[in-house]
Amino acid sequence: FVDESANIEEECTECRYYNLCRGGCRRYKEHSETGRPLTNMFCRSYKVFYAHAIDKLVDAAKNIQ
Repeated sequence: FVDESANIEEECTECRYYNLCRGGCRRYKEHSETGRPLTNMFCRSYKVFYAHAIDKLVDAAKNIQ
């Protein structure tokens, strides 16, 4: 499970929200015919959420520091 979680799509690593979701949980990745994990099934939802909440998340992180 841990080894498979390390397989991250290049598209994910180039995403502006990668530092927040890190490709998402391995459990929610769809698989190719070869069995290699693909993009997380919640990717679009994460992007919508982060786009909406990013300013609040940054403020919260600053307050914690």
